Amino acid sequence: MFGRLFRAKANPFTHYCERITPRTITGVTRLDGEAIRGFLGGLSAEPRWTELVQNTPYPKPSFLLYLVILLAATDFLRKFRRNKVEQNPIKSITSDVAMIEASFFFWYALASSIASGIQHGKFSEVDREASVFAGTILCQIIQATTQWPIAESFAARLENYRNTGPGNLEHSFFEVLLRSVGKRKIDEPDRDVDLLAEHAGVSDIIVHMAAMLPSHLELYRGAAENIAAG
Repeated sequence: MFGRLFRAKANPFTHYCERITPRTITGVTRLDGEAIRGFLGGLSAEPRWTELVQNTPYPKPSFLLYLVILLAATDFLRKFRRNKVEQNPIKSITSDVAMIEASFFFWYALASSIASGIQHGKFSEVDREASVFAGTILCQIIQATTQWPIAESFAARLENYRNTGPGNLEHSFFEVLLRSVGKRKIDEPDRDVDLLAEHAGVSDIIVHMAAMLPSHLELYRGAAENIAAG
């Protein structure tokens, strides 16, 4: 179901993400946990990764959330590649770099929403633990498809979004895109930009991201509820 997605030579992570659909997510709800462990275990032969996959208590909801993250990132990039606003940063960023940055953002935003939703009874500790491992899966898939070192980049963006605060996440993501213009690999240094200047497209991105988050969060919750009911 997933193995053949690793064959693309150009922008392999983008190619992988673009083949994830809502139907993919529905199909995963029918798989058992061991099938998912088997797929994940094949991503790396490192003993530490193998042990992590075998010991994770919730492989299925973790994998579902990971797929929802990729779907959200793909939806975002498809929309904004078509955006005709002048100086659209998406059009000046290597496809895989843009897709990785979008997936980092959606992982953080969705995981934060799950954590805050626990106290209101919308999510459970299972979902919180699943969100943590979903981030680990995301990094492993990126590394497996691109062969780029990813841990430092992921940690840097995580720290950046933590310092931003929940009310400014979308604007912070736009700043990330501006800093990524011209990058060919995710681990290249961010470029210097004037963040105080007005930039075309920021309002469109902020509005779109704010609208996307609830719908994709609901997609995960519905899929997770189907697992629990089954």
